Amino acid sequence: MAKLPIRRPRLITPSPRPAPAPIANQAFAEMANFLDEMGLIEATISLKDGKKSLKGKTANGEAINVIVRNDGTGFKEQTVSICRVLSISDRRIEAKRLKKEGMSQVAIAAKLGVSQKTISDDLAS
Repeated sequence: MAKLPIRRPRLITPSPRPAPAPIANQAFAEMANFLDEMGLIEATISLKDGKKSLKGKTANGEAINVIVRNDGTGFKEQTVSICRVLSISDRRIEAKRLKKEGMSQVAIAAKLGVSQKTISDDLAS
């Protein structure tokens, strides 16, 4: 019986990923510095349909909410809210107080750093 030669498996190494462009590295570093300067320990950044938002929490328990809207028609709106994180019952009381002052649900949500849906639920309870 003839012996077949033993073949060793070839190691396939994945092709290296291209290094990020220097401008991306610089942008990331600047963003990291900005978040550190704000004292954020947690943050979410989103970009959607002309709306840029940053929501975060600081080490001392404050909620930060930054919204920039640009609808492309020349109208630009910026909102910055900084508040202590409220308990659910405190948030509901504050939402109802702000609604009585005439604020819209969207404006209340931006001020308290939560979604409009959360405020709608809070006002219904």
